[in-house]
Amino acid sequence: MRATSVLYPLASLQKSMTAAMIQQLISAGKLSASTTLDKYYPKVDHSDDITIKQMLSMTSGLDNVDITPSKAMTENQAYDSMVQRARSTDDNDFDYSDANYVLLAGIISKVTGQSYAQNLQSRILDKLGMTNTVIVGSKTPNTKATLALGYDAKGSQNYLNPYGISLARLSAIPGAGNLLTTPTDYAKFVLGLQNGTILTAKQYQQMTSYGSVYSGGLYVTRSGIKYNNGSFGGADFHTGYYATTGNYHMALVFTNQTPLTNNLAPKKFMELMYQVAKYY
Repeated sequence: MRATSVLYPLASLQKSMTAAMIQQLISAGKLSASTTLDKYYPKVDHSDDITIKQMLSMTSGLDNVDITPSKAMTENQAYDSMVQRARSTDDNDFDYSDANYVLLAGIISKVTGQSYAQNLQSRILDKLGMTNTVIVGSKTPNTKATLALGYDAKGSQNYLNPYGISLARLSAIPGAGNLLTTPTDYAKFVLGLQNGTILTAKQYQQMTSYGSVYSGGLYVTRSGIKYNNGSFGGADFHTGYYATTGNYHMALVFTNQTPLTNNLAPKKFMELMYQVAKYY
């Protein structure tokens, strides 16, 4: 079986897709970086002080507790659930939380009058030919591809206790981790993100300049490099992406077992693969 027919949960690497669509709306004048959350979700604490810019850079003060619902959620159910679960500390330091990007997905839907899934399909997946990418919602995904299994590792014993990712869990975080895809498909997005297909170089620069730690779904703490890592608490799936700003050097790795050989953490393995891409 070809690796391209095995789908992995993309986890937080999806956030840059959500950010790219928000940037498209900002560039089209339908949103601004200073638009406040209360315009769309006034029930969230301190929403009148939370801006799109802060949500894109994870400096909004929003936090949330992860859930695995008893059954898969629709987008609107997921947004309603997040509004109920989201808490605001009213602190503008960097604090990573899915709440920011789930609510950004909801804002995309409200601004465009179409679901997040419809926007993602037309604005990104169709444009880039990402035919091996599946959006997880309330209905069972319509795909003949094989879904990757996760495995535990204990000492010298590998591939213990195989399990599949909970699709209900993914459905609860549209915009922040409700995609199944392949490394090959995601590489199409990485390349299209700043070459004019999805964003222009200027729009990409703006998307990655909203924060000093994290901006637009990517960490921006290393000069000339953008990167991100994705995972689900309690699961052994991990996704990682490192690249120079112009993608001259890039590493993209999806794994489904932790820890790796010699107790290597997935994030460290991702960095090592980037060094291989850079120097070899």
